[in-house]
Amino acid sequence: MQERRIALSVLIFMNVIWGSTFFLIKNGVEALGRCTGSLPTGAPMNADALVTAGILFLLLRFGLATLSMLPFTWNARGELARPALWRDAFLLALPCAAGFALQTAGLSLTSPGISAFLTSLYVPLTPVAAWAIFRLGLPRGLLPALSLAMIGLCVLTPPGTPSFSTGEALSAACGAAFAVQIALADRLTRAHDATTLTLAMLILMTGMFAALFWAAPANPDSLSPAAIRAIAGDPKAWFPLVYTATAATVFPF
Repeated sequence: MQERRIALSVLIFMNVIWGSTFFLIKNGVEALGRCTGSLPTGAPMNADALVTAGILFLLLRFGLATLSMLPFTWNARGELARPALWRDAFLLALPCAAGFALQTAGLSLTSPGISAFLTSLYVPLTPVAAWAIFRLGLPRGLLPALSLAMIGLCVLTPPGTPSFSTGEALSAACGAAFAVQIALADRLTRAHDATTLTLAMLILMTGMFAALFWAAPANPDSLSPAAIRAIAGDPKAWFPLVYTATAATVFPF
């Protein structure tokens, strides 16, 4: 019972951290784009520029998160040699990376409040994902509980517009991806050390975003020394990266 209370307390605290990331990611992507030249100052933001800046943000975020995990996993070399660990880490990393990519893309096209509301669809979708993947039975009281949860989400973060465009669709898809990741995590994390599995997952996600960045319509100067100096000198660019990499990635994972 005591462990359950601690777990619930941590989850509640992490929801506060999670909620604070939406406006930080949106502002951080734009600031990062300005620093790297993907979004020239004064020029209108186009889709290619936003894609480049968003993928670069995710690459740097999860790269920093991976480095932040290393001090906690110095003795994990034996565990990291297990193929089963990397198999399960990949199964977790794939929907998780998809969720973060969809979230970041959606935030570039809609407001943080609407994005948070639609991303929260993972709440009712998680048991549905668990049923679809593992054929887990749905609890009898699930539907009333989920209905109350959705009413609460509507009250806390009501959509500000009746329209449902690309940004809203991407945010809703993000919630579905996170639901799959949570359902998988419930099963796949039981057979491994949590810290080591997290490190493997972060390494794989960093690689996925590196591949996306290489394939994206990237500005060739996005990671130049001048761009890196510009990022380091602009708190609007580096603070969201550090905050999301540590408080919103390493700690909750």
